[in-house]
Amino acid sequence: MTKTIRTAAMIRGGWRGSTRLQTLPRNWRAIRQQVLARAGYQCQHVRYDTGKRCTSRANQCDHIGERNNHALDNLQALCEYHHLRKSSSQGGRANARNHVADPVKHAGLL
Repeated sequence: MTKTIRTAAMIRGGWRGSTRLQTLPRNWRAIRQQVLARAGYQCQHVRYDTGKRCTSRANQCDHIGERNNHALDNLQALCEYHHLRKSSSQGGRANARNHVADPVKHAGLL
């Protein structure tokens, strides 16, 4: 990872407290560049309702499936907006899976 990438991510707080950088391969910067170039630096997000591709400039490299599979066919170029939305959605689902709700006592049974 380049210093620029780390700095931008840290400003947003995305890498703060994360060990994600340690799980990326040494050649991540080259892989990332290849993915962005392959997409022509255009976001690859496709709207499900219209089927139209986002027209924003891609500056993020995203894992489509397994987060530790760094193969090119598992990576896509996304704009910051769509990458943050996807990551936020995934984080929310993970938190929901890990959350154990306190049993609610019915008022009539107290």
